Amino acid sequence: MEHPRAQECSSAVSSRMEALPIQRRSRRLGGALRLAALAALVALRSAAGRAAAFAGLLGRGPTASGLRLAATRPRPPHWLRLRFGLAPPTARWAGGPNRQRLEEEATAVDSFFRSVTDFFSPKPQEPTPEELEAAERRKEASLATEKALRPLKLSVLAGIDEEGAPLRRAAPIAVLQSQAKQSLAIFAATEEQALTDILLSLRISAREFAERNLLVVPVLVSLETKTLMELSPKIRASKLLNQGPVALPVAASEEDSSEWGTMFAREFFEAEDQGMGEQAEAQGLALLVRSSGEIVRRGVGRPDWQAVFSDLGL
Repeated sequence: MEHPRAQECSSAVSSRMEALPIQRRSRRLGGALRLAALAALVALRSAAGRAAAFAGLLGRGPTASGLRLAATRPRPPHWLRLRFGLAPPTARWAGGPNRQRLEEEATAVDSFFRSVTDFFSPKPQEPTPEELEAAERRKEASLATEKALRPLKLSVLAGIDEEGAPLRRAAPIAVLQSQAKQSLAIFAATEEQALTDILLSLRISAREFAERNLLVVPVLVSLETKTLMELSPKIRASKLLNQGPVALPVAASEEDSSEWGTMFAREFFEAEDQGMGEQAEAQGLALLVRSSGEIVRRGVGRPDWQAVFSDLGL
């Protein structure tokens, strides 16, 4: 039989051996709790900092000091501050950011971006008195031309006869605009070759005109006599004038010829005043007229048909 003292010693050793794992688990649990407390403290610091910054930057509402963030922020335990070297709260948390400094920085940034915007989209300069006078003169000329065009007639293609020759009929421009909703691209030139080039470019882009109500009007004028000139037999015999969109000016009398000639001679003189007289005489000029009768564009040179369609809203 074992001695009673030996039994007590054996029981004590056994109890100690059983308690060792429990102590290790306690230490591990204590370490985990300390880490959790540290994470909670860091989260509270971050939340308090964001709230202070938010409250300090707002133009209205409570400020950081009014919220008393420093007073309500929980103080970490003494052992946690000693173990992890956490510093005590400073005045930065109580007072929030320097609002005046932030406002000055925000103002500086706003001014910088405004200056960049102005650089990339500069304000238009105020027109000079001469430019205003020229714009008013062009406006008056446009109104006069719009009014002069309405009673004039155009010869439009209506089909072909039994021999294959084109059939044309005359119609006032006002009727073509109001009833047929036709827009006009009138090209005036002092040399027939410029009109030939325009009609050739029309032939190349013929498909673009299929579903558009647009008439192309070639006008040959004399700047000396300010009258409408007839096209040569050569161009009349070509197929260029037999294209569907081509409409010819009608001059049934000398008065009609003078109306056409005077109107477009004035356009050439205006181009010369703007320093484009030589180009206008060499390549011609254009008037783009919507079906409403409004002149939306004046131009010099050969046409870009896509730009013409865009200007006329077609």
